[in-house]
Parts: sequence; C-alpha cells; structure tokens
Amino acid sequence: REALLEKLRRENKLTKSSVMVTAGANQAFVNLVLTLCDAGDSVVMFAPYYFNSFMSFQMTGVTDILVGASNPKTLHPDVGLVREGVERK
Repeated sequence: REALLEKLRRENKLTKSSVMVTAGANQAFVNLVLTLCDAGDSVVMFAPYYFNSFMSFQMTGVTDILVGASNPKTLHPDVGLVREGVERK
C-alpha cells in the first residue's frame, strides 16, 4: 500500500489518495457498495453486468435496483434512462 501511495504522489501528483488492496475485483466492488450504499438506497446498473455486482446491492439492502440497457455495439450506458428516472422521482 505504501509503495502504491508513493507512486501516486510521485508520478501522478495525487497527495490525498487512499489505497485499498483486495483479493480481486469482486471484493473491491463489495467494499465500494458497503461504503457508498445504505439499506433503502436506489441504484442504476447497466447491462451487461456481473451477477455478483447485483448481489452486492441486494445484500446491502438496496431496495430499488434499476437495470438499464446499453448500446449493444459500444456497451455505452443509455444515459437517457437515468435522466428519465430522475425526472420521475
């Protein structure tokens, strides 16, 4: 961790960084969800997504998981879906 922080300071000029090392991306994602989401929160996921990511939200108590479409050629999310969701609430 210290070596990564030093690299960020020296090469990237990032002085207020934190580094977390995990066993893999799934663990990192779960840690992120546990940090940012509370029971009853709403989230938007875009297909395709990993089932483990969906499960992370469920186990955190996120009650509204909106799954949106992506462009099948580019896999870019359909941002219009997010805008519509915001306007509906």
